Parts: sequence; structure tokens; C-alpha cells
Amino acid sequence: MLTAGLLLLLARPSVRLDPGLDVTIAGSERGLRSAKAVRLVSLQRGRTARVCLDAGGDAVSSPGRAVVVLEASRSGLKWGKAAGLQMSERTGRPWRPVADDAPRTGVRYRCDGLYFRLE
Repeated sequence: MLTAGLLLLLARPSVRLDPGLDVTIAGSERGLRSAKAVRLVSLQRGRTARVCLDAGGDAVSSPGRAVVVLEASRSGLKWGKAAGLQMSERTGRPWRPVADDAPRTGVRYRCDGLYFRLE
């Protein structure tokens, strides 16, 4: 019984993605308006609490093939990889580079032809 408990603790990640967080992914800004949102946890591949998205918007298991990586940490969601990532808070606002800001809900992001929004 003790061994089973230890194995269960080791198999579970210490941090997890928020199960209520959705992401909308599209190939264009216009497509972002009509695309359906999916649960962020459904895009997680493997045991690590992260989501890796390639340029086509598909979830991949390797961060090396990803354009954007979202990782769960104890303080919330953070960027694992996001070179060239830009953000815009509302339609019509200019796109600006994302510095070290944590990912936020309601903000539109784009990177290499990939558009997404966390909800």
C-alpha cells in the first residue's frame, strides 16, 4: 500500500494546468473570432504540465518543435518558449512584443502566423 502511494505521488506532476482555462487557436486574426475554444488541459502531451503549440496550432509533445510553450508553475501560467510573441488587448490596438508578462486571459497573442487567446 505504501509503495502504491509513493508511485502515485511520483507519477503526478507537482503543478497542474488550470482545468477551467480555455484557449482559442486560429490561423488568422479574423479566424480567432469564430474559432471554438478548447480546454488547455486537453492539449497537454505527456506528464509535464505544459502545452506546446506549433506554427499550425497543433499541440506537440516536444518543446523543440513548438513556437509557443505554456507551462504551469506554482504561481500560475508562464511562458516556456515564446520567441517573437506579440500581444494586443483589443481589436484595432497595435501589436506589441510580449516582454516577461505572464499569459493573461482575454488578450490576443500571435506568433509566426499562429493566433490564440486564453479564456
